Amino acid sequence: MANLTKDDWVEIHAKAWKDPKFRYLLETDPTAAIKSWAQEVGRTVDKIVDLSDWIKKDEADWNYGPPSCC
Repeated sequence: MANLTKDDWVEIHAKAWKDPKFRYLLETDPTAAIKSWAQEVGRTVDKIVDLSDWIKKDEADWNYGPPSCC
């Protein structure tokens, strides 16, 4: 699976609302949370987006961040 569908995200967010541990994982380590969810539902996730290069280096510079899609 290269991309998560809207239905997948509905399931992921519903799980986060119902399961506080999963919600915490989703908020703190989203990659691990998505991999965990995918394994739980028998899916694979092979596209991981790494934004670590875009971590804000200067809090005063609000223009620094990941590129916008639109």
